[in-house]
Amino acid sequence: MMPKPCAIYSLGINNEYSFETEIYSLTKCHIHGFDKDQMGSGTVEAYKRINATIMPAYLAKETNASLGRYSFSDIAKMHNHSKIDILKIDIEGGEYDVADQIVQVPICQILIELHGAAKQMMGALETFSKSGFYLFHHEINGGNLKASEFSLIHESCLKDYAVELVLGRYLS
Repeated sequence: MMPKPCAIYSLGINNEYSFETEIYSLTKCHIHGFDKDQMGSGTVEAYKRINATIMPAYLAKETNASLGRYSFSDIAKMHNHSKIDILKIDIEGGEYDVADQIVQVPICQILIELHGAAKQMMGALETFSKSGFYLFHHEINGGNLKASEFSLIHESCLKDYAVELVLGRYLS
């Protein structure tokens, strides 16, 4: 059960919106999608059907609105969100450039695809772990063995999501 009101951010849409439509059907949360590229009409229509918003934005370390680049904290401020319930990230390797700033914004769950070498992935997972996130699921991307999906929940949200068993912090 999702606490209400709730906000879900999807970073890196790439004209693939199955996550957004499925999570909306389960939660009825407001969804904000961000992608560096313009989305096709099918994606725009799918977002309209679930009353979601799309913003062209390249996730960057610092905001430069004239170039369409925004820091993650500035994106959250622009949408008046002091907390994000679910953050889905699939930005094709750019996740490493912004991992440190993502953990500065209160987020309950992070669903992230990490790309690259195992050592690089472990560095990002350690950053999340040291910031209070617990890993609760992972899987290797069958289509790209240099990418893996990780699902994390923040310790401050365990009660909100009825998590009663925590096995331990083993990523940091």
